[in-house]
Amino acid sequence: MKNVIFDFDSILIKKESLELILEPLLKQILSKLKEIEHITNLGMQGDICFRESLERRLAIASLTKQSIKDFADKYCPDLLTNGIKKIIETLRNKGYQIWIFSGGLTESIEPFTDYLHIPRDNIFAVDIVWNEDGSFKTLDNSNGSCDSKLSAFDKVKDLINGEIIAIGDGYTDYQLYESGYANKFIAYFEHVEREKVSQLSKYIARNVGDLELLFF
Repeated sequence: MKNVIFDFDSILIKKESLELILEPLLKQILSKLKEIEHITNLGMQGDICFRESLERRLAIASLTKQSIKDFADKYCPDLLTNGIKKIIETLRNKGYQIWIFSGGLTESIEPFTDYLHIPRDNIFAVDIVWNEDGSFKTLDNSNGSCDSKLSAFDKVKDLINGEIIAIGDGYTDYQLYESGYANKFIAYFEHVEREKVSQLSKYIARNVGDLELLFF
């Protein structure tokens, strides 16, 4: 079996989904925005882990189920990367199984993957526990995605058999290859380019056309 693992943010879609989800929630509250920026910086510096950073940011922003629905209603499917639907259809027709491993929110990813006909069971991203009123309660880390993509993959590695190609723009995507889980890594830099990942990557695509050349 042949498998392709896609990152979601700035790969399947053109931007970072969490930024777009939180933007309308924070627009009128500058103090919350500054607090979230501070927590984001702590995470980038390694002072707090990804899970704590994300959980604190979502709580401060007062995330709701409705805000995720509003995001999907506004941006799906228009935010999809140009040509991504076609190449996923082509990959599927050539026998590839498509998987999504992301640090994004599962519920924000599902409308796009439904449109792309990617099974929801093939999505490994951040799950949320909601209060009864639809407000944010906490993160559910049962699939490991709140810790890292490696943790998430480790929990399901027995489900993904055969050749694995990972596609992403971040070091966490590259780690799937570095760890030996993926046989090949393609850095995708149409929307965001990260110098560290660029230096490490043998294969680089800057648009879907480049991806097609690397596959076919």
